[in-house]
Amino acid sequence: MRYRTFTLAAVTALTVGTAGPLAAQTDVVEQTDAEVVNLMDWDQTQLYQGWQVSELMDAEVIGAAGEEIGEVEDVLFSPDGSVDSIIVEGGGIWDIGDTHFRVEWDQVTVNSMDSVTIPMTEETVEDFSVYRDWDDRAATRRWRASELIGDYATLEDVDQYGLVDDLIVKDGRLEAVVVSPDVTYGTRGYYAYPYYGYGYGYEPGVDYYGLPYEEADIVDYDPFDYDAMDY
Repeated sequence: MRYRTFTLAAVTALTVGTAGPLAAQTDVVEQTDAEVVNLMDWDQTQLYQGWQVSELMDAEVIGAAGEEIGEVEDVLFSPDGSVDSIIVEGGGIWDIGDTHFRVEWDQVTVNSMDSVTIPMTEETVEDFSVYRDWDDRAATRRWRASELIGDYATLEDVDQYGLVDDLIVKDGRLEAVVVSPDVTYGTRGYYAYPYYGYGYGYEPGVDYYGLPYEEADIVDYDPFDYDAMDY
């Protein structure tokens, strides 16, 4: 099975006004072979031990001394799909005004999906630099979860299969993209698909996520049950 990759041409086509995922696909000039998981052999139940990225969005952020600093605005991923950090939207404490900080994931303690703690205090706040999205991306190729959630999802033979509803992280890595099929497609529920990586099914700046499957590959695929998740 051929698996789409993205080039600068595809991103440029979108930025100059070419509309929709179909237009983006016509500008993809490079493809590569990649091993694709047979969904009938994939144990998606292992995802139930993971957590939903959208559930962490807007979680309260608590400082080391117990004060409320702000909330989680976004989750950043590295190009390899590992969780890199969170973006904290500060609430104007310590007379620094509203701003955004990037906090490394290994410094984040998840208390619940509604609350996280970070080792920030009034004395150490300057150790956390203000986050600048495009400067950071140019240097590190990190990307935001909010860039992918809500994008179109396509199959190799279906251009508007559905929308990306959520992302599932397990053991610190992005394992799956959950898609809600469009009502016109005729399938109800949510479906989890393996995340294959930056530059394959997804490229930040392109408004769709390309699944390396055809309609025939997913016709007997079981839906994903959010209610079965442990977290």
